[in-house]
Amino acid sequence: SITQLTLEMRLLHTKFSAGAISDQEFLLKLVTKVPAKLWSELRRNREDRNRCLCFDDLASLLLERAQETIVEDHIEQHRRMLMQPVRKVNAMEEEWEETSEEMYAMGKGKGKGKGKGKGKGGEWTSPNPNREGQFQAKIECWYCGKPGHYRDACSTRKKAERKEQLQREKERDSQPTAK
Repeated sequence: SITQLTLEMRLLHTKFSAGAISDQEFLLKLVTKVPAKLWSELRRNREDRNRCLCFDDLASLLLERAQETIVEDHIEQHRRMLMQPVRKVNAMEEEWEETSEEMYAMGKGKGKGKGKGKGKGGEWTSPNPNREGQFQAKIECWYCGKPGHYRDACSTRKKAERKEQLQREKERDSQPTAK
């Protein structure tokens, strides 16, 4: 962050003032610490160049730039938040409006409307050497992400649900009953 940068620059300045480092070392370290974007802004803006006559001026300019960027970032985040579309909570209760893609898909496959159609394709595999070219769909669990089973048959999900159920029963049994 820029505040950390100014602290490091002040430390460099005190070392330079005490004579611990030479002019060339001080300038080299100072140039490497300050971001290139700030150097290019200083080079372009004549007022800033005239204002930065000593180290303290440069440090104060850095702090000003940091505050400006924080304010600009806050304004940008607020603007993005205002630009986001508002999502309705009860999407299931809304009336469904067909998009052009859904209208196109209505005459294809087994059904009509949203979510209907031919479905995802699989790949040709031969699980059995006697039955080459048998078509098998690629299925993947929505819970654990592993292929070969659906969420309802997921052993990981069943174990987690059983563990939660046992935990709830344990909490219920440990609570004192009021008479």
